[in-house]
Amino acid sequence: MKPLYELTGQYLELQDLEDIPEDALADTLEAIEGEFNEKAVRICHVLANADGSVEAIDKEIKRLQEKKRMLTGSKERLKDYLREKMERSGITKITSDLFNVTLMKPREVVVIDDEEKIDMEYMRVSYAPDKTKIKNALKDGAEIEGAHMGLSKAGVKIS
Repeated sequence: MKPLYELTGQYLELQDLEDIPEDALADTLEAIEGEFNEKAVRICHVLANADGSVEAIDKEIKRLQEKKRMLTGSKERLKDYLREKMERSGITKITSDLFNVTLMKPREVVVIDDEEKIDMEYMRVSYAPDKTKIKNALKDGAEIEGAHMGLSKAGVKIS
């Protein structure tokens, strides 16, 4: 069986030819179309298998993210437990063959009590184009430098 791109090329070439008898052209186009359809169905099978694989991978990613979250939490709780016990005992340094543990002095940090009360001067602002607003303005006839209307790729619906 020929690759899909070859079938597409043959199909297009035959449609452009004018000196082939109509019945021969119809038979040839029908044969190419049959092969094309068979190839398309095989591609759909591959896509269906890929969907299953993607779903399985998504589930595994979620499982591993949950495991990571739990291990990170456990790690933080153990670290806090060790820090708390060292503070209460007055121990600032522990040395062993494998590890050195040092109780660090607290450092100054900013604590936000109410984000709404912070002046805008101290806020970060992030800007991104509002494509919906731009689309509406362009459709209404506005000219917007740096943007224009275009077409997306054609979609393929497999059901």
